[in-house]
Formats: sequence, C-alpha cells, structure tokens
Amino acid sequence: MSEPSTTPPAGGGDPPGDHVATTTGARDSAAEEAAAEQGAAEEAAADEAATAAAAEEAAKRAHGRELTTLDVEADIASRQAFATSMITTYQGAFERTAAAAETVQKSATAIFALYTGALTLAFSVTDKPLPLRGALPAMFLGAAITFAAGYVAYLGQAAPVRVDLGGESTADRVVGRAAAFGRWSTVTVNRRAHWMRTAVWALLLGVATLPLPFLTLPDVVTTTADCGGGTEQDEQTGACLPTWPAIPTGSAEDVTLRQELLEAQVAEVRDARERAQALAGRTPTDATLVAVCAGVGVLLLGLVFFVRPGRPTDDRTKDAASAAQVREV
Repeated sequence: MSEPSTTPPAGGGDPPGDHVATTTGARDSAAEEAAAEQGAAEEAAADEAATAAAAEEAAKRAHGRELTTLDVEADIASRQAFATSMITTYQGAFERTAAAAETVQKSATAIFALYTGALTLAFSVTDKPLPLRGALPAMFLGAAITFAAGYVAYLGQAAPVRVDLGGESTADRVVGRAAAFGRWSTVTVNRRAHWMRTAVWALLLGVATLPLPFLTLPDVVTTTADCGGGTEQDEQTGACLPTWPAIPTGSAEDVTLRQELLEAQVAEVRDARERAQALAGRTPTDATLVAVCAGVGVLLLGLVFFVRPGRPTDDRTKDAASAAQVREV
C-alpha cells in the first residue's frame, strides 16, 4: 500500500483541506450571525409586546380610576342634593303651619264680622232683643282666634334633639345632619300642634252654633204618657192629671160637712194637677241652653288641647333608627 503524496499541487496555492475548513467556518459564522439577529429580533418583538401590554393595562387602570372618580362624585352630588331637598322641605313645614294658623285666624275673623252684621239686621230693627245664646258663636270664634294666635306667637322651649356627627363618609354625615334637622323641625312643630287642633275645633263649634240666635225655641216641651185609671191626659202638656172629685152625696143635715169635704178634695186635686203640668211641660231658658252648650264646648276643647295623640317616641330611639337609615343610604 502506497503512502499519500505530500507534494503540493502544481501552480501553488493552499492545500485542499485548508480550503474546505475555511469554507465551513465561514458558513458557521454566518449561521451564528443569522441566529443572533433572529434572537435579537425576537427579543425586540417581545419587548414591544410587553410594552404594548403594559401601556394597555395602564390605560385600563386610568380609565377605571376615572370611572370610579366620576361615580364617587356623582354619588356625593346625589346625596348632597338629597340632603338639600330634605332641609328645604323641613324648613317649609314652619311656613306651612304658620300659613295654616293665619288661615284659621282670618276665617274666624271674617265669620265673626258677617255674624255681627247679621245680628245687627235681625235684632236692631225690631223690638225683639238679642237672646243670650247669641253669645255662643262669638265665644267659640274668639277661642279659635286666640288658639291660632297662640300657636304662632307662643314659641315655648326648643325641642331637644340629639345630633350624631359621625359617619363613614362625608356624604353620610351630610345626610345624617339633614335627618337630624328634620327630626328637630318635626318635633318642634308637633310640640305646639295641639294649639292648632284646638283652634280648628273652636272654629267648627263657632260655625255650628251660628244659627242658634235666629232659632225660636218652643214655648213648652211636651211629654206623652199612658194614663191609668182615675187620671186624664192634658191636651197641652200630655201629662196625666188626676180627675176632679165628684160631689159627695148625703142628707140636708150634713150639707155643710159635704161642702167642706168637696172644697178640700178640689184643692188637693188642683195642686196635684198643677204639679203634674209643671213636671210635664218646662220652658227652657237661654241661660240653661247657654250653660249646656258652653260646658260641652269647653269640655271638648279641653280634651283636644290636653289629650295629644301620637306623642313622639324617645329621641334616642329615633336617633338610632335615623342613623340606621343614613347608613343604608
């Protein structure tokens, strides 16, 4: 077996093995450069994608914060408007009650003026004097004016109401204070409501008694009864009257005695008949009617004034309930 020749090729130049090695190295270097460029491109693309994702996430968070801010601002504005409406409504309660009292006063004054004019026309041009019962409407109308004026003018002691200044947020505290103002105004108005109720009832009684002086009372109040034996019914009063005694019989010797007996029996029967007529028929007087009507009216007004239905509960209970409502808003 012959050994390989080590003689360089003719014409000079590198040996064939060196040329192959050089070509292979160049190719590997180009591949490495291409791989490096591809890796760099992939890293750049990944960086761009991460940057875009971070920018999108930041935009979402900014939009969310903006929506949250707008929602909070809208909620605060809504609660502020609600609290303002509450305060305005409760403030109007004082004006409405004052207007109601003024209406009662003006109504009673106008009715009294018309009533006085009617009395002047009905009783001043005739010989018939004004009956005592004509003072009843004036008394009740005057009471209506007095109680209505007392409701407006008599302030009294302010209503004690506890105010809770705490709250989870400013909006809660604003609504809580508005609710506390509403409780105070409501309690203040209701503390004097019995004056207004009494004024209205007095006005009603005054209007109801207006026809009394123009009515003619019956001269006799009659009663009817079933009369038994030995009595007869009076046509005027309806009372059961004892019958007149019969003339006693006898001889001429006792005529004087029989006459005296008859006179005694007649006198006794006459007294009994007069008592029966007096009990059956009574003529009412203005004094009795006025006393009865005035007593009933004063009793009714006293009940309306002193008996106060629906008294408010304890302020602490109301405060707790209102605080719970505020937290639910």
